[in-house]
Order: sequence, then structure tokens, then C-alpha cells
Amino acid sequence: RDKMQYNAGVLERKYPSVEEAAQIGINATPALWNKSSVHDDFLDVRLGTGDIPSFNEIETPKEQIMAEHDPLNNKTEEIKLAMSTLKDVPVSISLYDNRFAGIVSSDREKALNIARTMSVQIASAHPYTDVRMCVVFPMKERDHWNYMRYLPHVWTPDGKLRLMCCDKNSVGDVMYFMSEMIRGRLEKVKEAANGDKDKKVLPHYIFVIADSSLLAEEAIAKYILNPTPDMGISVIMLADSADKL
Repeated sequence: RDKMQYNAGVLERKYPSVEEAAQIGINATPALWNKSSVHDDFLDVRLGTGDIPSFNEIETPKEQIMAEHDPLNNKTEEIKLAMSTLKDVPVSISLYDNRFAGIVSSDREKALNIARTMSVQIASAHPYTDVRMCVVFPMKERDHWNYMRYLPHVWTPDGKLRLMCCDKNSVGDVMYFMSEMIRGRLEKVKEAANGDKDKKVLPHYIFVIADSSLLAEEAIAKYILNPTPDMGISVIMLADSADKL
């Protein structure tokens, strides 16, 4: 049980709640931007809390075939079962290993809250030199995304363009930049056929797509719907049903 409590504590420290993540950024604590591209948990993001398999392997003695049954063995199996799960601990997803993640809910407010939770953690834990975000959202939800305007992660590396768009004009400018960036990266991969395939492509761009209809006529859609490691991007898409992803 001590190990289970220890592991639960490790997860809580590793994946703070959205409120804690926000305070890390506001107060600029030492935990700010503590996940860089060299870390194993790069782009690991907390989704919420739940039950996950325990990290500890619990072994119980096996009864000998000819030995008399020991009633205590029933108890050990109960203990093993009870300790096989960590309950109510942070549950995370790797946006590096999972390049396309869908947030599907008919309750728009819940979907927005999950996306907000993920974006705040990304900005709090990762330096903008390693991770940047591009957000596409409907004009009517502008207030929901206004907080991201103040993050350094939503600017292009040269600081000339904010990667946030909610209408056709801003989508055109932002997606032109993003398309050129992705095409440039893919061309470099072709030129360096024998390059280090495990080397991370940086900065890694996270697309948060809260309104996919704005991208319907954009050439970049083919990249967003099928992101590959060579592009150095991940996508979080919101939808009210799975068939709209």
C-alpha cells in the first residue's frame, strides 16, 4: 500500500491539475517549462483522473498440486486484486506518440474544458522553443480561447504572426505559414534520407482544432488529418460525434 501511495504521489507531481498548472505559469515557479524535448514524458498531458493499472507487479504463492488448500490463499488473491489498480489518479496521453487525438462530446462545454486543460498544461510544462500551438476556433467561442493570446507558444518563431484564427482571413494567413513550414520539413526529410529518424522535429506544433469547417478548403487539411512524425505536429480535434473527426 505504501508503494501505491508513493506512485499516486509521483503521478500527482508529474501531472498537476489544470489549476496547479495555471499557477505554475502565473507565479513562474521552478516547475515552469520543466519538460523539454529530451525528456521521456515530452508532450505527456493530463486528461483528468481515473483508475489505471498499478506499476507494481504483485506475486502470490501458488499452491502445490497435491497440497491441501490454504484458505489464506483466497485472501492473498483478494489483496492482489485490490492492489492491482491505482484509483483516482491522473490519467494522461502522450501527444508525441499519439499524433491525432479527438475530443468527442455532445456537451460542447465539456469538450472545451478538456481542450483548455490540455492547452494550459502544454504551455505550463513545455518551453515555447520546443512546443508551439496553433488554434482554430469559431468566432462565437472567441472568449473561451482569449487566454491563449498571452502565451508565447502561439506565436511564430519570428514573432510576426499569432497562430490563432477564427475566420477565413486569419485562417488563410495562419494556414499558409503552417503549410509552408510542414512542406519545408518534408522536403528536408527527402534530402536527408539517411538522417537520424529518432531525432525530434522542433519546435513541435500542436494544432487545436475547435472548428474543422474553417479548414475545409485549406490545402493543409491533408496534413492535419494524417500527421506523421516527419511533420513535427500533433492534432487535437473537437467534435460532437466520432464520425466528424
